[in-house]
Amino acid sequence: MESNPLAYFQLSPTKEEQARKFNQLCSEQFSATVPTLEDQSYYTDLYHTTRFLIAREFDSSKSLQMWKNWCKWRVSYRPQEVTYDEIANELKTGKGFHFGEDAKHNAVIVMQMVKSDPNVSDEETLRFGVWLMETALALGSKIYGGKKVVMVFDRRGYSKKNMSPNGTGVMKEVLRMLQDYYPETLERFYIIGLDWFFRFIYAIARPFLSEKTRNKIQVSDGIDILQKNFTKENLIKEYGGTYDFKYDPVSVFNRVEILQKERFGSTNKNMIQMETSNYRAEPSSNKDSREKEIVTSKINNNEVEESRGKVDDSCEVHLVGEEYSLVSVAWKKYENSITLYKFPKFNVKPERTVFIK
Repeated sequence: MESNPLAYFQLSPTKEEQARKFNQLCSEQFSATVPTLEDQSYYTDLYHTTRFLIAREFDSSKSLQMWKNWCKWRVSYRPQEVTYDEIANELKTGKGFHFGEDAKHNAVIVMQMVKSDPNVSDEETLRFGVWLMETALALGSKIYGGKKVVMVFDRRGYSKKNMSPNGTGVMKEVLRMLQDYYPETLERFYIIGLDWFFRFIYAIARPFLSEKTRNKIQVSDGIDILQKNFTKENLIKEYGGTYDFKYDPVSVFNRVEILQKERFGSTNKNMIQMETSNYRAEPSSNKDSREKEIVTSKINNNEVEESRGKVDDSCEVHLVGEEYSLVSVAWKKYENSITLYKFPKFNVKPERTVFIK
């Protein structure tokens, strides 16, 4: 953990003092802003609150409102809880995935728009978009070491037939979400494959972008712009790199966990299992019923106290996520089967809870 989270922003002493005062203000406002059982340390993290202060040019009032909107959005929209099933149709298309890092160790999102399925619902497309962002940020913090996200928007071969009926509206909403809820997160946005249709859409969307965001966008007709800005090891062969990438939806969904295993080994088996628990390959109605019975009983009796809670010789119950309403159940005899349950409210004291990060 960094001793000074503000060092990343390279602020002046005066700005740093403003950032710390604003962080204190957010901490004081948290209970009134988020009147539910949430992980306050995440929402009032100095790095996070400073992102909003910078986004609103150190205007404390505007920054506070932006931060409050972000808190309320995360509580209601739950971008950190997107499941495999919610975005299964988008994952099957193969249009979006994460691969490699830039020179600053930021994770890269690749979007190949020619693979878009216009029949996928707008809501699933939006959930898929926030999942891409959340996963990219997790890759940066847990694997590469960067704090921002690089996006490669590949439009080659894309045409109106790939676009949903409300494609323009979805694009506007995605851009709005990026600006409002992920400020100071985008490092660079590369767009390749320009044509008249894109120029038309971009002309519509451009007024909705801040000057900062517009300055981060780089456009090119071909892939040469990627070859200039990434090493070959961090590009798939399609873009002139050396990696022979083969798309698999389940592997793409679990990329953070896969890379953790590859780089760091299975030093924390429970963490890997719980973080991959959104996808389960072996459902069993009898086992599900037994799990629900155990979880409900333990919650009602306030016995779920920490992330590693052994219930009996056959089952373990765990708290998972950034807040206290997610519970994972693992049965020992089903090695690859872990279920994730969500309970809106239950009585667990925050200071007695250990989170798996």
